[in-house]
Amino acid sequence: MKKTNFVLAIAIAGLLTGCTTPNTPSDPGEKLDVHEVKIDQYNISYCPYLSEDPRELTFTGKWSDYKSATQFDFCYLNDEDELPYLTLGTYASLLSKDFKDGTVAEVSEEEASSTFIVKKGDKQLISIKFDRTTKKVTRSSGSIEGEMKPLHGLKNSVTEFIQSSEDYFIGKDLDFVYSWENTNFKTFAYKEHNYFPLSLLDLHISKETGRSFWYLGGLNSIYEVGDVKQYNDVGLELKNKEGADVYRTVVGFAGDLYKEKFGEYEGEGAQQVKKVRLPLYLASYSKDAFYYAMDNFYGLGETIGYKSMAAFLNNTKYAEDMTNPDGGKRAKAYSYAVSILNDGHTGFTGSSCADEGTGLGISYSQTLNNDRTSLQRILKERRDAQLKLEDKTDKDIRYSSDGKVAYFSFDEFAGVNYDPSEGTPSEIENQDTYRYFLKNLKEIKAKGGVEKVVIDDTLNGGGYVGQLCKLLCLLSKNNSSTIYFRSGENNAIGKMESKVDVDLDGKIDEKDVTFGNDFKFYILTSSYSFSCGNAFPAYAKDLGLALTVGSKSGGGECIVGGSQLPYNSFLTYSSNFHLGYYDTENKYFSGYEVGAAPDISYSGNFYDVNEVAKVLR
Repeated sequence: MKKTNFVLAIAIAGLLTGCTTPNTPSDPGEKLDVHEVKIDQYNISYCPYLSEDPRELTFTGKWSDYKSATQFDFCYLNDEDELPYLTLGTYASLLSKDFKDGTVAEVSEEEASSTFIVKKGDKQLISIKFDRTTKKVTRSSGSIEGEMKPLHGLKNSVTEFIQSSEDYFIGKDLDFVYSWENTNFKTFAYKEHNYFPLSLLDLHISKETGRSFWYLGGLNSIYEVGDVKQYNDVGLELKNKEGADVYRTVVGFAGDLYKEKFGEYEGEGAQQVKKVRLPLYLASYSKDAFYYAMDNFYGLGETIGYKSMAAFLNNTKYAEDMTNPDGGKRAKAYSYAVSILNDGHTGFTGSSCADEGTGLGISYSQTLNNDRTSLQRILKERRDAQLKLEDKTDKDIRYSSDGKVAYFSFDEFAGVNYDPSEGTPSEIENQDTYRYFLKNLKEIKAKGGVEKVVIDDTLNGGGYVGQLCKLLCLLSKNNSSTIYFRSGENNAIGKMESKVDVDLDGKIDEKDVTFGNDFKFYILTSSYSFSCGNAFPAYAKDLGLALTVGSKSGGGECIVGGSQLPYNSFLTYSSNFHLGYYDTENKYFSGYEVGAAPDISYSGNFYDVNEVAKVLR
């Protein structure tokens, strides 16, 4: 499951200039050799080309359009020039073009702590405090969702045609507390400012902003990304020896720079290649980022029973190999470490520019994923055979012989990125799950005579929670849906209530009539129905919107989280936000992690409409 210009006021005095001077160490007795670096300008990935963007390689603007600040100052420690340390104020300046007008970020500093506060008018939305003494991050309740500008000019259909309100009714006033005690992250005071490693600030604040930053020392530049795919797609405009413009990806260029700086030749003769051999401080930095993300944002630690990732992995070969100079060994260590969690959501993508892109693939997948892949293949072969027999496709609506039962399938809760200036793409009805459902239900209603609608969820692996909310609305009688969630960070419980724009006129009103009064709904489930594919039938059942048919669903209740680790590696995981059902009378939250039993058990042909129709009640 995926959870789908501000005025910058920095309440600190100035940014850094000048040369190295004595400083206050991070720990008593430790002397740090601090070096200051200034970048006069830098580029970010409001980028000229994306692999999925039809405007690829047609960028004609100026790079100044893609800058979010004119000055970026940071420090590094002696012999560690690829590892930047920033003030929180400097980090905030990187976001100066990312917030909508009227949203203000303020940064304040105390002796050993710095606080990032986001306001809209007089209302504080969130605050995030980094304390060097306690090695803790304290985040207030609240949200800045909806305050960020759209990414690279493209619109995501998941956020369209929905109106939602979110309310924490238990624990809403509690702070969220996080720790970096299990890492070796260094922090220090310098010239009366607090300094933190970029990844510590970025791992945390990116959870709120959806933006992440990557420093590339070889180019003395920093790049901002709001979509993990952009890390491999962000474009870099360079001049070749003849002075002509050439385009490279930042990742590709970084790989060349890292090979030049950290490369060692391996092999002999024609087989000799130059491989990146990361120094210990960089490999350790990535490991610390991994531990911090898994300690604080992973949601199933309480289920598996470990208190920290360090406790889970220390004294294993995995922990040792995470700092190996060899990128292949690091990638295997990370991949094996997350695979033994076996929760179906968690995975690691190695950094290609740091030689971690070893093509691990299925051989290092979790056992759960291997089993689900085998089941998916079997079910898909059965469905394809039935569709071939009927000369249909999996996008067609099919009807029972008596015309009283309609049936359609969907395999993901998908959204579409598109350029609103070019209109809505015609194919969006089959690519965007909400529009696909809406088209089908309108067609079924127009046909007449249909009493029951079967929705095939048996091959559904999940997707966007926003789409789940929309679909529940469409199945309701009064254009409403309610989902509950629990935060594993502070055990706060909340709910999200939503309505949808059915007639797509840009407003939600009494004209938006949903379909709960027209049909009786049934949702077909299998043990492959995972994540949102697991939560959708469970919610529909709990809310009285549909009956479920088939076998127990495959489980997965956590919204998928993700953390950009240093040097272009990426971590996905079951996050600390658990979807489930809250019994308001008994004040009890129950999740769907292990799946939900169906109302009607069925082991026959899931894909023969007439056979399924026989068991409906």
